Amino acid sequence: MPMRKILLLTAVASFAAIPGMTKDMPESSVPANVVSSVKSTYAEAGSIEWEFKRSRQIYEAEFRVKGYDYKVHLTQDGKIVYVCRDIDVSAVPEVVKNAALKEVPQGRIREAEEITEGNAVRYKVEIADNRDDYDLTIAADGKIIRRDN
Repeated sequence: MPMRKILLLTAVASFAAIPGMTKDMPESSVPANVVSSVKSTYAEAGSIEWEFKRSRQIYEAEFRVKGYDYKVHLTQDGKIVYVCRDIDVSAVPEVVKNAALKEVPQGRIREAEEITEGNAVRYKVEIADNRDDYDLTIAADGKIIRRDN
């Protein structure tokens, strides 16, 4: 076996064994109060994929509602602490749209997510101009938090 292949296989095996890594888990392994919290809050959720983030002691639920992706983080007692959901570009608040277009003047917003963590709401928008795509994270008040090219 060539040395390059051996190194690649070793790297893959090492990565898979890193503590704190997550993988899907069956719903039957998730505490009932955590499952109940998601299902009662998002009654229209389709099939739910579950993970447990060991390093943060957080459960993660991923699902779709009416064609939109959701990612929800919950504590072990079932409290929702983070929600990231796809939204229509038309649902992005004007102050956020204006901030994005000021940052990328010739841009067009192509995709948007609303992220709620505690009482804080922010938006992640993908905006494209004729040269590139940009990911902007913008606070609800229009302040640019992060820009990735």
